[in-house]
Amino acid sequence: MIFSIGAALLAAAVVVAVTWPLHRGRAADAEAETVAADVNVYRDQLDEIESDLARGVLTEADAASARVEVSRRLLNASKPHALDTDADVAKAADAPNRSAGTPGWAFAAAAIIPATALGVYLWLGSPTAPDQPRSARLSVPLDRLSPQELIARVEARLQAQPDDGRGWDLIAPLYLRQARFGDAVTAFRNGIRLNGASPERAKGLADSIVGANRGRVTDQALALYEAVAKDDPNRFDAAFWIAIAKEQRGDLKGAAADYALLLPRTQQGTRGRAAVEERLAFVRSAIGTGKPDAKTADPNAKAAPPKTATGPTEDDVKAAEGMAPEDRSAMIRGMVARLDERLGDASTDLDGWQRLVRAYMVLGERDQARAALQRAEKALRGNAQALAALKRSAEALGLTSS
Repeated sequence: MIFSIGAALLAAAVVVAVTWPLHRGRAADAEAETVAADVNVYRDQLDEIESDLARGVLTEADAASARVEVSRRLLNASKPHALDTDADVAKAADAPNRSAGTPGWAFAAAAIIPATALGVYLWLGSPTAPDQPRSARLSVPLDRLSPQELIARVEARLQAQPDDGRGWDLIAPLYLRQARFGDAVTAFRNGIRLNGASPERAKGLADSIVGANRGRVTDQALALYEAVAKDDPNRFDAAFWIAIAKEQRGDLKGAAADYALLLPRTQQGTRGRAAVEERLAFVRSAIGTGKPDAKTADPNAKAAPPKTATGPTEDDVKAAEGMAPEDRSAMIRGMVARLDERLGDASTDLDGWQRLVRAYMVLGERDQARAALQRAEKALRGNAQALAALKRSAEALGLTSS
């Protein structure tokens, strides 16, 4: 009830504020008419001065003096609300009085609108009805909830029933889509524990692990992808990440072979095809630099990935647009992780550092971006020009190293 009265009063105040210009409008019009009349008079006087000068009634000196005086008055009269004389002041004071009674009907109508609305509500509405119970609000169908509302509802249910396997199956992909990778890992593992292993749960768990590791395909994630690919050899997503894992481990020839096998399984012009073509071109280029891979290098030494800095390019972004949200996020994070690893702590590749800092900011990882910026400043120490460029790009992103 109190809210209803407050709303009505607020509505009345808004209507009054809107109709107030009606009150001021007539006075403003009267003043404008007066100013316009004064301006016309002064212009006529200027014309008369020129006419008198032409007829010889005024000398040039008198005409000039008259022009100055009339021009001054003309300028003052042209200024809004210019009140130079007592007559002007009196004229402006009289203007509101001529229209003071005009808008009474407008204020009456303004008062009737909220009063009528309040009366109708009190007659037909239920101002004393209580809020809808929480249980009723929670009974809204799932397909009408926002992702956040759905997550909140499922989380509440899982707190009461932690062994609800269906709840874990429902919330796990939601966590993954929102990049809550740690929560997604827990949810997928609970789903597997309660409901048993399946290709979809295994793939979701692998994607969550990759996301939690900033795009790095760990041994556990690789084992999951391999299990999915073994269960269904036609799974493009699992095969793609297996190839990514080989690339990350320095097995460039193995990765190139996998990417080449994936090409016929994609349609020309699709984003998946573009992603495979981009990775295949990169690893072939890296192989051409003479860098050893894991199969030809010393088996007791860890093969190092190529040192050419790269990162998410325009083609990478376009290729990722057609993927599922979790695949797209993992793909981008994988490229950022590879760029981070290749730059290390001593690279002098200014462009690579700028792209890495920018990529972390796009991913929303501000702390990682700041850490990368500090590493870049240390690596580029002694190169004033590069440091200045790095500082400019960081400031453009709203980031400083301190």
